[in-house]
Amino acid sequence: MPTRRILFTAVMFAMAIVCVGVASATHSVIPLFAAWIPLLAVPWMLTRPEAGHAGSAGSAGSGSRTVGSPDGGDPGPGSPGGGSGVGLTAEPGGQEDPAS
Repeated sequence: MPTRRILFTAVMFAMAIVCVGVASATHSVIPLFAAWIPLLAVPWMLTRPEAGHAGSAGSAGSGSRTVGSPDGGDPGPGSPGGGSGVGLTAEPGGQEDPAS
């Protein structure tokens, strides 16, 4: 049996085809602009998390972790925006800018 996502996708494509049929029957391009609405709804529906799979409290994807480090906290020296490592100056060779 098809899932809700597959049925929703089929219905949205059918609506788009109906819009194209109306445009053909009426010799008007206006229904073609409406045909994009159901087609844009398809990727929105297909990329939504499924019910029951959306980040529960004990899942591996939950918690407050930083983007730079998989374990959270300071990403360390040499990482953009992290740590006070050597070689993070704007000048080549680790030289400071004398004007600043």
